Amino acid sequence: MNTKQDVLTAGNNITIDENNVISSTGGGGTLPEDATFNSVTASTITTTGNLNVGGIILAPNQISFRATYTGNYIVINSNTKLPYNIETRNIGGGYNTSTYEFTAPVSGSYFFHASIFRDFATSDNNPIGVDFILNNGSTSTIIQRIENLGYQIHNGTIVTYINAGERVYVQRSAGKVAFVGQTLSQYITFFGYLIG
Repeated sequence: MNTKQDVLTAGNNITIDENNVISSTGGGGTLPEDATFNSVTASTITTTGNLNVGGIILAPNQISFRATYTGNYIVINSNTKLPYNIETRNIGGGYNTSTYEFTAPVSGSYFFHASIFRDFATSDNNPIGVDFILNNGSTSTIIQRIENLGYQIHNGTIVTYINAGERVYVQRSAGKVAFVGQTLSQYITFFGYLIG
């Protein structure tokens, strides 16, 4: 038996357009490829394709840290972690001022930067150098080396993928690296942030 209903009434999460097409926004369905939005509020957005954004992406809680040094003037001439002992930023809680290591809270590509200072009290011309070290819990690997042949201040950067729980730190590899507190601490920095 066929019955016909002359009028349909939309309920919760159901719409009927002018062509009498019924659609539902409930049940976690998929969106069409050309879906556009003026505003989206969500705790997580997952896509298997590209996400094109025509404006600024704001991520005020993006994982990031910046550490510097405070304390007496010290010269480091053994292969040891550099003591960036004061955090000025630590969103996500990944940087530890006791171990001088950043532990990735989530897997992803990270940008890291470190600046080093040559011991200006020495007159030797030996290069100074430091390594970015990645430690996965069982092995430590040099992922970037910075060497300075003549200038007092030198900077190095790296972009690398690390897994959640892996640690990154900076270690002296050559020469006399100076750590200067208070007045010159702006030259002694180690920072990084998640880029994707």
